[in-house]
Amino acid sequence: MGFRAIRLCLIIAVSWLAFAGFGVHAQMNDTERKVALALEFQKLRSAQHPAAASVAEQEIWRLWFIGPNEDITKKLNAASEALRHGDYAAAEVGLTELILKAPNHAEIWNQRAFARFLQLRFDESLKDIERALALEPRHFGALAGRARIEAQLGHPDDASKTMGEVGVIHPWMARMGPIPADPPPPEPIQQQDL
Repeated sequence: MGFRAIRLCLIIAVSWLAFAGFGVHAQMNDTERKVALALEFQKLRSAQHPAAASVAEQEIWRLWFIGPNEDITKKLNAASEALRHGDYAAAEVGLTELILKAPNHAEIWNQRAFARFLQLRFDESLKDIERALALEPRHFGALAGRARIEAQLGHPDDASKTMGEVGVIHPWMARMGPIPADPPPPEPIQQQDL
């Protein structure tokens, strides 16, 4: 488990960001989404092979990226696209606006936490992670982000404990072997002086 699993979570998150804006996001109501998430989490916990776990995990991410309405879904994906392209400031502004419109949507908080993490604003990122976890306690991506920050802040025991929580939710993360080092985040877009 440990830091390899943390890196895996971040690689998965970055991979998801790479194609999140291009996926199909059928709108569904909150009840439908909760039922679909429960089913996918059951599949994730009972997966007998990493490929099956990966399919369930990808579907969970897809469901998390569906907002309460089509406009929020589009804007959430636009913000994640901005993150992917290194425009952290634009992503954070967009995500903050979305939080005002949909404060109970965990993935918006998680994505803003990720934007702040990429800017090395760990305290603010942790606050957003805690809000995301209050809304979606099974959010293994948010937990992995928290573990990564705990490790960065020199608290490896806390990071290990947090990754233990991830392992309860997503057992295959704890079973993964060595993975490559984290890819470097994209370069932030520099604001030009006009």
